[in-house]
This record gives sequence, C-alpha cells and structure tokens, in this order.
Amino acid sequence: MITESKSPFASPVTMQFKKDGLSSTKTKTRMCVDYRELNKLIIPETQPFPLIDEILVKTRGCSWFSALDINSAFWSIPIRAQERHKSAFITQRGHYEWRSMPFGIKVAPAVFQNAISGIIKRNGLSEFTANYLDDLLIFSRTFDEHLVHIQRLITAVFEDGFRFNFKKCTFAASSIQYLGHILGPDTVQPLQDNLIAIKSFPTPSSRKNIRQFLGKVNFYRKFIPDSVSILEPFHNLLRKNIPFSWSNECQRSFDKIKDLLTSVPVLAIFDRTKPIFVYTDASGVGIGAVLKQTQSDGSEKPVAYFSKKLSDAQKRKKAIYIEGIAVREAIRYWRYWLIGRHFTVVTDHKPLEGLNLKARTDEELGDLANELLQFDFEILYRPGTSNHEADCLSRNPVLKPQSDST
Repeated sequence: MITESKSPFASPVTMQFKKDGLSSTKTKTRMCVDYRELNKLIIPETQPFPLIDEILVKTRGCSWFSALDINSAFWSIPIRAQERHKSAFITQRGHYEWRSMPFGIKVAPAVFQNAISGIIKRNGLSEFTANYLDDLLIFSRTFDEHLVHIQRLITAVFEDGFRFNFKKCTFAASSIQYLGHILGPDTVQPLQDNLIAIKSFPTPSSRKNIRQFLGKVNFYRKFIPDSVSILEPFHNLLRKNIPFSWSNECQRSFDKIKDLLTSVPVLAIFDRTKPIFVYTDASGVGIGAVLKQTQSDGSEKPVAYFSKKLSDAQKRKKAIYIEGIAVREAIRYWRYWLIGRHFTVVTDHKPLEGLNLKARTDEELGDLANELLQFDFEILYRPGTSNHEADCLSRNPVLKPQSDST
C-alpha cells in the first residue's frame, strides 16, 4: 500500500485508537495522516451522495435485507503513479507515499462513492442494491430472490477487485440496521443505540454542547411529531448577546426531549404508488406539516414530520399567506417525493381552498401560487380537530427561519 518516497510533500502523522470489533475497549490503533494543508490545494470532487430517505424508499415492498461492509474500502482504490508523490507523509522511520487511496484526502469519499455506485450501475444491480460509501444494502421481496441478489452483488464487487469484511456483514434478515435506522417490511424507525447516546448525553454546559445535542436530535426529527416548544429554550440560548444560563426550564426541556425520543413512532416507508396527503398548519409561532399515505387497510400512516419557525416578517403577514407559507415550505421539504406526482394538501384554513382564485388579485399570494405551479396537487379543507398533528407542530416548530423575509 505504501512505498518509500522522495517527494517534496511530507504530511505529518498521528495515531488513532479504535475499538476492536464488538469489544468496548480500544485495543487497535490506526495511523492517520494529517492532510489539511494538502486538501487546501485539491480541487473538490462533485460526486453526488444519495439521500438517506431516497435509499429507504427503494426498500418499499421488501421483506429480506442484507447489509455488507467493504474491507479496507479506500485502500482498495489505486492512485495513479504520477499523483502518488502528493500523498507522501513523514514518520520517525522514514518518508513514504501511498500506492492506494488513503484516509484523510478530502476527495476520497466522493471517489469511493463513485467507484461503488459505478459497479452497481454497470452490473444492473440498482433495483435491489444501494450504497452509501462502503455500506451496501441489498433488499428483496422473497427469500429465493434475495439469495440471487446477494450472489450477483458479491460477484460484481469481487470482479472489480474489492473484498468484504464478512465479520461486519449481515445476511438475509427480516429487519436490519442501516445508516442509523432499523429497516423492516415497509417500516423504518431510529436505531436504539443512537437513541441511547442521546438519552445519556450529559447536561450541556456551553453553547457548543447545545449544538452537539441538537445535532443528534435533529437527525431524527422526521420521527418527532411534537418538539418545538420543548426545544425553544435551547434555541434561545444560542441567540447572539444572550448569556449562557442553564435554567430549570432548560433542564425540563432537556429531560423531556430525551423521554420523547425513547418513544418515537414507527414510520411507514414512502410508497410512490399510494395516495399522498400533506397535512399543513400555521400558528403565530411557526408552521408544521405531516406527510401521510393510505395503507392497505385503509388507514393513513405518517411517513415524515416537518416544522419550521416563522421569521418576524412572516409573522406580520395575513393568515391566508402564512397558511400558504406552510404549504409551500412543506412541499419544498418533501420535493423529491412530490414532484411529478398528484397529492392532496389538507388544511384547516378554509380560505386556502381558493388560493389560486385569490392569487389573481393579490401579488404576494400570486408569487406564492406561481412557485407551486410545477406541482400537481389539490387543496382539501378539514377542520382543525382532524389536523391535530400538523397543528401541534406549527405551535412547536423545530427548524429555524432562513431569514427575516418571505
């Protein structure tokens, strides 16, 4: 993997300690090269990464899952001979350069993602395989079909020179851990190990701690139907010129969000063939929405939740416009699910049913309505009593406004 070097490049090295397999003790070490200075000179790679929700949607209708991990992922990709001198690093024992792609190079993840997704596409495996870097997922409807899919993927990956770390692979499971989630037949829920990390998070003592905690919580915000008012004390502490003071209110919110995350709902996986309903609502605080789909038993099951605070400028708008903002922001948020499909927006604000008509004589509503012309939807009025989840989210928004504008 490495060879002696005479390169003018010489990045320093550090040692990282890591856990050995399932052990809780750190018994293994990894040499890490500090490529921060080199990375400043490297042109970024523009390889797109798949959205986690897009991967989850592909598993709809599947009952068998396998998760595979590629062994020594980056090291499996060779560096062109004329480029190897740039990877040179220096140690107490000598000066070396890499023959294969090392960790720490900023384009390494994009290069690797492109390599694995390329194997999947070239071999026609996209219908039952997805990857996020070295984590591969196989999903199938039947067991016999699944065995064929496993064989096809392993053969294709081996032929391209990659190998699997079978100690980290899981085969033919009815539910499986993948990218922080537990996947089952048409369902998804957060990984309990990650929720435990949130549950055991120590009481924040600085703004940095609050940001770390919110980062963990926001990763699973699509599972949380009501969290705005709970998180409000944290957001207040992050405002400029506000001194950090951990109050009893903060502690109550901190404890409550932990309790909430231990009882998050199991969500349905988005199904392109099922009817789509977007429930929206607005309050004087924020906007909220719930995306639901009709299941085979006729019931509506939540697929994802969304909420966002209103800016000061938006709060001063008239009611119909604020309700329109709720519709627009929800559609924007779930754009990749809604574009090109017919769906129903459900609102408890009856005047919104005539949005297109009112938009003809109202410039602000006209701009809002014109932005939504690319989407195929109808607006259906239902009283607030049947829209309690979106109503709760609008009064307890999670996301901050991007700016103090419309």
